[in-house]
Amino acid sequence: MIGEQLLLTPAMGWSSWNTLQVNVTDKAIREQADALVALGLADHGYSFVNVDDGWTEPVAVGGGRARNPDGSIRVSKRFPDMKGLADYIHSAGLKFGLYSSPGPRTCAGFEGSLGHEAQDAKRMADWGIDFLKYDWCSYKPKDASLAEMQKPYRQMATQLAALDRDIVFSLCQYGMGNVRTWGRRVGGQQWRIAGDLAWGPKGIYSSWDNIVALVNGWSGKGQAGPGGWSDPDHLLVGRLAYIPRGQVWPNVTIDRVMPPPLTPDQQFFQFSLWSLLSAPLIIGGDLTTMDEFSLSILTNDEVIDVDQDALGIPAERVSISGPISIWRKYLATDEKAVGIFNTSDTELSATVRWSDIGIVGRHKVRDLWRHADIGASDREVKVLVPALGTRLLKLRSDPAPGDGAARYGSHEPLATE
Repeated sequence: MIGEQLLLTPAMGWSSWNTLQVNVTDKAIREQADALVALGLADHGYSFVNVDDGWTEPVAVGGGRARNPDGSIRVSKRFPDMKGLADYIHSAGLKFGLYSSPGPRTCAGFEGSLGHEAQDAKRMADWGIDFLKYDWCSYKPKDASLAEMQKPYRQMATQLAALDRDIVFSLCQYGMGNVRTWGRRVGGQQWRIAGDLAWGPKGIYSSWDNIVALVNGWSGKGQAGPGGWSDPDHLLVGRLAYIPRGQVWPNVTIDRVMPPPLTPDQQFFQFSLWSLLSAPLIIGGDLTTMDEFSLSILTNDEVIDVDQDALGIPAERVSISGPISIWRKYLATDEKAVGIFNTSDTELSATVRWSDIGIVGRHKVRDLWRHADIGASDREVKVLVPALGTRLLKLRSDPAPGDGAARYGSHEPLATE
């Protein structure tokens, strides 16, 4: 934070929903926080540990009182000491997040904050939260106007601003009303721009279809930049929770042995796209079972640097031709990050022309996933893009030909495999 502005770069951390759903407990959250540190993720910038839906007394199924006589929210017995949990997370150098809804109930049927906004904000601040995800769910506006859509978020933002604590406010209302153009104005530091990524008509494995829809339908216009970020949802890296059919929240059994919903190339694809979009990097996978491959994706500092670039300008899609799209992001270093995405199930060749991405002259090219310099050119670079995969490049002006000119020539296009 600088002055009154939070999140000068996008948030990085972990959230419980895709791993634990409503089966969150004090013990499970501590285990995830411990794993985040033990895996070295904290050293790469991941700092938030966020408890999603399910931490209050369940009222939709099984009865129970949602609030105490004084109106304060009742915390589930699975969280015997919420302040103690916050202190534990803070003692590891991490930040603590919680979840609520502007409606009477959360998405999973737990108590929301409707009518208790100031009370809930103060209590959560007293516990020591650093992040609040505020999920639309059961909220019922009076009409379909933009003012009514913004109202509950303005209301909670006002309560948070009155507290003597810096709390990141995450608007979760799934992109309705083109929230990317007003999320910052109503007090948000990040705002969801689409529905839940991991779920759809075909279940968890439709997540890839949702990512492709984002690539093909992206509109870069909005208010994203230092202090406020468009959020396309969590990273589907690692193992995620799976709920067998027929079960109903909150009484569900979680199967955490399912393989990751994305293939390795699709995981490269998602992380590359999120980094180009300056999106929050919030891990959805189970940190306690994180495999080496997934960890290698999450800890690639060259790619993380693209996401966390101080300029904070999300990438623009500069061309799309069939399954191939090319994206350009301006960086504070005067370099350009370029992503080439292939949504087909066949490996394809793609050409990035300097004229398409707004540069001229000789540029060195680096492959950020391969950690390799791949040459220089003054006109274009040709790459092979894996099926359902990506190539993520960084281009840096190289006015002095040096050794590269002897190999590529001053007018020779650069081709890589």
